[in-house]
Amino acid sequence: MTSARQQFAAPSGVAAGRELWRAGGLSMGPLVVLGMARFAYALLLPSMRADLGWSYTQAGTLNAANAVGYLLGAAVALPLIRAAGARTAFLGGLVLTAACLLGCAATTSFAMLAMLRLGAGVTGAVAFVAGAGLAVQAGAHLQPGRAAMLLGIFVAGGGLGILLSGAGIPPLLATLGPEVGWRAGWLLLGLASVVAVVPAATATRGLQPPPAEPTGKQRARERQRLAATTLA
Repeated sequence: MTSARQQFAAPSGVAAGRELWRAGGLSMGPLVVLGMARFAYALLLPSMRADLGWSYTQAGTLNAANAVGYLLGAAVALPLIRAAGARTAFLGGLVLTAACLLGCAATTSFAMLAMLRLGAGVTGAVAFVAGAGLAVQAGAHLQPGRAAMLLGIFVAGGGLGILLSGAGIPPLLATLGPEVGWRAGWLLLGLASVVAVVPAATATRGLQPPPAEPTGKQRARERQRLAATTLA
């Protein structure tokens, strides 16, 4: 009884600050995956269509490529996490997503852009699933309310990313025009994603569990989490 009360006791100021820092670092995952790599495309699309002469079908194809990549990434995330560990999958997914965003600034090829959007979907979904697992692990020893707060901060990173891209991309496009603006936009999103990897890496130190062969019940829970993530 005493150990249980100690485990769920109110955290000290230092411990609470460490929890918030860890949750803030994990929130860089949704910030990059959703705010920068997924939803910011809608802000850049009008300029890309005007400069590259795309049809609506082509524009929709790039959006669909990203969605297909997201589904594929969600499907392969759990085996990758078991093989490499959650932290490695999380950070690796973020780095590769940032690389895909930077690549979008360097080409006008429709096929190449489609591949990059597909790749950003795959790597972004892996990072999101791994980050969610790390957020759950970070709050496993906390009271339910505090654990839910950490998970809420993680998810809120997506909203912050959408807010930042919405505040930064339109003025950039208005200043540079469609020919240069969409390239600069992808470059800005990619660089911001690279910067976001730093707090994500720092805050997740010590959260890497050793890979283990899951039991039947664990596999069932993983499939449930995968379904929830796919529908998110």
